[in-house]
Amino acid sequence: MKTRNSLPVLLAAGMAALFAVPEQATAQEVQHRIRNASIEYSMQQTPQFSVSGPRDKRSGRPMQWLEIGVELQLETLHPSEFVERLEAEFFVAVTDGETNRPVLLTERLIFEDVNAGERRTHLVAYVSPATLARITGKNRPGANDITEAAVIVTGPGLQEPAEASTGGRGRWWELDTLERRTGLVLGKSQTPFAHLWTDRYPRDVRR
Repeated sequence: MKTRNSLPVLLAAGMAALFAVPEQATAQEVQHRIRNASIEYSMQQTPQFSVSGPRDKRSGRPMQWLEIGVELQLETLHPSEFVERLEAEFFVAVTDGETNRPVLLTERLIFEDVNAGERRTHLVAYVSPATLARITGKNRPGANDITEAAVIVTGPGLQEPAEASTGGRGRWWELDTLERRTGLVLGKSQTPFAHLWTDRYPRDVRR
């Protein structure tokens, strides 16, 4: 008499329970979930590259970019362990040098072929040195000129959106008193960092 191994059945049942389906989605739609999300920011120096052929045209001291990093604990049911697309809406509050009030920079970026097979998944966005200088009125602004940063991550097949913020005031980015500016938060592909860390960060596409 043959006996049936119940372990694969139990494992499948366990994964199905982890991806409990919200009322607004069908079982076929839900394929991924984010267990945890966090966000941080820091200043990142313009990378310096050495190439043969063209003359070196470096100009003075490298500028400082604002780098906004997002870390996700991403899980998927897809056997490839890749998520086809995630959308991240970034919110960055920069102190205006004239009014001393925060200006809210917002942008939605699309990330394709996101690797969920690693223990942690990373997304990244940037604000250019020129943008920071214009808002702050400083020649070399720094991390102290950033008030807060936040992100909302959504995407097809995702169980539910994930949010992360450096501030503890709820959804501060929804305040009507904030001046909003779009188009100033950039994907890595739009910066000098485009060809760096390609195994760490998925490809970004501006919406």
